[in-house]
Amino acid sequence: MGRPDRRLLLAGGGAAALLLGAVLLLRGGEAPGPDGQPAARPAAQAPLQPAGEAERQLVEGALRQVNQAWQAQFARLSRTYTGAEPLLMNGIPPEACDRAPAGAGIFYCPADARLYVDLDRVARLRQRGGETGPLAVFYLLAHGAGHHVQQLLGITGLVRGLQQAQTADPAASLALWNRLEYQAECFAGLSARDGAQAAALAAPGAVEAVLQMAALDDARPAPPPPGATPPTDASAQGEAGLRAEWFRTGLQRGDYAACDSFGGLP
Repeated sequence: MGRPDRRLLLAGGGAAALLLGAVLLLRGGEAPGPDGQPAARPAAQAPLQPAGEAERQLVEGALRQVNQAWQAQFARLSRTYTGAEPLLMNGIPPEACDRAPAGAGIFYCPADARLYVDLDRVARLRQRGGETGPLAVFYLLAHGAGHHVQQLLGITGLVRGLQQAQTADPAASLALWNRLEYQAECFAGLSARDGAQAAALAAPGAVEAVLQMAALDDARPAPPPPGATPPTDASAQGEAGLRAEWFRTGLQRGDYAACDSFGGLP
């Protein structure tokens, strides 16, 4: 793994209804009527169909777009980008990466540099998430690819080294990991800039709706067995508003150097 790119680290510097719909779709709840009482129950939701070709095409198309975006960015650094190898399966256990609990079914595993993609989760989001569902799938894949970029550039290793030097200060260690997550959000937005998702994600509140939907479908497992890699818990993902801001930064700027969430670190 190469040394961290210093330019990257130190470069400086109708939606509410959609969100409510996303929450209700994934929680199975009911929207209130005009009088504040629950509205009449709609027709029974269609049963979830097994993951199939539509889910595979959605994943493959998203990863193709993400890889093209990063090939262009790495070319500016005179480097060659190799995307994370995807592992597409039905029912991938969240602890599949070194037995460490991760987000349910769509996550990057630094131990083997692969993107784990549970097609069952893709099916839930695609079939029951309305217009926001496919965007949530793209977001999760692009965020995972962002962590792959961080590993390729040595950023992840640098952060882990800084954390080891701050073992006496858990809050500082967590703040470092938050910065890593914010940068991955920015990288995800960058991946969407030139794609079909760009217009939808640029709408007010759309990014928040996508993040909320992805979180609602992220059931985290029990703690890992003894000796396993410690899990990344929800607090390590950072504050939701900042995550959305960093995603929009990548979406609007389309430049890896704008994703410096580590500004000011030595």
